[in-house]
Amino acid sequence: GWNTSSGTTTDTTIFDVPMVIGSETTPWGGSLTINDIIISGTDGVGLTVYSDGSVTIEDSEFTQNDEAGVYIDADEDVNVKRSKVNDNGSNDWNVVDGKGLEIKSGGYVALADVEANDNQIFGADIEAVKGVAIKNSFFNGNLMYTNDFAEYFGYGLTVKIVENPDGVFDPRADIA
Repeated sequence: GWNTSSGTTTDTTIFDVPMVIGSETTPWGGSLTINDIIISGTDGVGLTVYSDGSVTIEDSEFTQNDEAGVYIDADEDVNVKRSKVNDNGSNDWNVVDGKGLEIKSGGYVALADVEANDNQIFGADIEAVKGVAIKNSFFNGNLMYTNDFAEYFGYGLTVKIVENPDGVFDPRADIA
């Protein structure tokens, strides 16, 4: 983890509070790589990122967060590797929460060795402009529930390719 006193780092940093980088109106001003963190047990979204560039998450875990594990809105590519987004949701059936990994990308999205299991609503929901590649990833046990207001059908994975402003679709997302 990160030792704030000495400025040194070791293997993994653990947080029990939400981490927010950028905002919808003021996104992070470039590309961003996040690795070796664990965010667990928050009362909101574990990790929220808004970026003008690309976003990479590696070797990280986002578990048991009430609203969602990870939300990413990036103008360029999004890569998630060797990471877990499991068991998110408050277990309050009157509240619509418990998303796993939610990505909106202006470029490619690549998932490799990702787990998005046992979330209250969905495992992964991906919206990309240029293409999506998924390798060795699992989206199991995501739930469905009803309350007094509505019925929610959980799902493992949804991928949506949105209109590319350049008019070109290239399905060759990098999953290395």
